[in-house]
Amino acid sequence: MWVYIEERGWKIIMADGLVTFAIVTAILWNLTDIHNAICFIIGLASAILLGMFFCTSVGFWIVSIIFSVIWSIIPALIAGFITDFDNIWMGAVGLVSFIICMVIHVGERN
Repeated sequence: MWVYIEERGWKIIMADGLVTFAIVTAILWNLTDIHNAICFIIGLASAILLGMFFCTSVGFWIVSIIFSVIWSIIPALIAGFITDFDNIWMGAVGLVSFIICMVIHVGERN
């Protein structure tokens, strides 16, 4: 697995893993009574499992689609704030950023 990440797509999976780590840790930390250190370890484990799943052929496509959607929400929301939440602008910016994110994910694999 690590050879694959070092030779090919380590940049995008590191970014996706960091997002996974942050989201899982924050959700566990705020919504459960689990100790903070355990939340940190579970978040780290989820990021590592994401990296392992990313190295499979099916997992690559699932992770790429899910995280392209997640990454495209950010520019769509920025466009929404700029245009007073005009749905056409938000949809257009979201679609373009989704396509860009998918191209980046696929480019990291090849």
